[in-house]
Amino acid sequence: MKKNTLAILLFLGVAHFAQAANILYFTPASDTVAVGGTVNLEVRLDSAVYFSAYQFDLLFDDTIFSSTSITQGTVFSEQFESEFFIPGVVSGGTIAGTASSMFGSGGINVTNGLLATFSFSALRAGTGIFSLDFIQLLDGDGLQMALEPSLTATVTVTPAGGGEVPEPSTYLLSLFGLGATALRARNRMRS
Repeated sequence: MKKNTLAILLFLGVAHFAQAANILYFTPASDTVAVGGTVNLEVRLDSAVYFSAYQFDLLFDDTIFSSTSITQGTVFSEQFESEFFIPGVVSGGTIAGTASSMFGSGGINVTNGLLATFSFSALRAGTGIFSLDFIQLLDGDGLQMALEPSLTATVTVTPAGGGEVPEPSTYLLSLFGLGATALRARNRMRS
């Protein structure tokens, strides 16, 4: 009997631990685009139990990126028809107050749920970090949920036209071709 009680308590403890790990993250966590290209960042939630609402600010380097659109995710619409979405307000390098909530009581269990998609245009070469701030995750009772964040994404913007550096063998082949052309021109002048 003691073994069964211990096994049940251990199971409940593991189940409670799994519920406490609400993981908020970006997809992709890193990316590379050329100047003028588009960056699409998804904010996702995983391992949330009894989830009902969220709100956060997204911070970015507005000297490298310009916000072009904010799209509602599918985390609530996959299970409910009644919800609202606030895309947030863009001001400098902040998109403040992106939020959504389902209507009604209770909450949902979320595995890899899409909260919102943010699109940016790459303005100039450089590396920018995207992060979330002032994060609120609420459960079905309106209480703050615990959070295990992975709250940054890094995007590198390369110069337009690729900006690739040639291989050393390319330089060697070019030098060989230039030398052969010079040698041939010299031989022609002697003849």
